[in-house]
Amino acid sequence: MEILCRLPVKDLLRFRCVSKGFRDFIDSPDFVKLHFSHALKTNSHRFLVLPTDKFKPYSLDFDSLENSQIKPTDILTDLEVEFPILGSCHGLIALQTKYGNDIVICNPATKKNRELETNSIPMLKF
Repeated sequence: MEILCRLPVKDLLRFRCVSKGFRDFIDSPDFVKLHFSHALKTNSHRFLVLPTDKFKPYSLDFDSLENSQIKPTDILTDLEVEFPILGSCHGLIALQTKYGNDIVICNPATKKNRELETNSIPMLKF
């Protein structure tokens, strides 16, 4: 477990294919928390997401600066989102869709996203 929590998410996603046991372990909330807290303590597995004017974010992986390239990220391949970023927390990024109707939550580490309909999100009224 100590070795796995030191690996980048990209490698962990590949290891999910080894067996059902590996997949269940890597997907478990306890391991996700352990991996995230280890990354925070060691200041590792960092990257930067840069918005552009073409609704396509770019990313820079700080763990591989010897290759130091800014490249298009494929976390939002089929979504048209607006910038600026609405917020971020624990590695997740919240973006607004192009027409402002919905919110997209992205996990750049796993390259997965989920679109939330704003009418399903409770709003605070003052």
